[in-house]
Amino acid sequence: MAYFFNAEEIFQVGIEIEQNGIKFYQKLIDLSKDPELKKTYAYLRSAEENHVKVFQSLQAKVVSKVIPAEAVKEFPEEDMSYMKTLADSNVFSKEIDLDKMAGRIKSAKDAVNLALDFEKASILFYLQMKKFTRPEWGEADINKLIEQEEEHIKILSDLLAKLK
Repeated sequence: MAYFFNAEEIFQVGIEIEQNGIKFYQKLIDLSKDPELKKTYAYLRSAEENHVKVFQSLQAKVVSKVIPAEAVKEFPEEDMSYMKTLADSNVFSKEIDLDKMAGRIKSAKDAVNLALDFEKASILFYLQMKKFTRPEWGEADINKLIEQEEEHIKILSDLLAKLK
């Protein structure tokens, strides 16, 4: 069985992921007492805000017909199943429960590990998204976002090493 996903939907999911990232990093800023952690979280929140703008720009191209919204690509069933599994995780739900997430944070290391999980899950989704994004839909932009998310992982990993 084949599934279809149009460009506008792809970019809307990207917007929602990044908006959740903004909320998540703001919550970490609010919870943290360490100035270095706050600075890192603020930088990452700002990066997520820029990512929203990238996805909004790509989505606007679809809406303005620069990229035809009817342009769809067929998903093999196993790929769609994987996408649905990713989309059902907390990172991708429309409304993340920040208070529940905050309840899991007992230390700065917990917060950084949670942020690492968030960034890794985003990359997994974007890599899958990229497989079904034609070059004219903004594949290069998605590649750039993946590279930026990978940089976030490096920043967070370095921070985690300092906390140990």
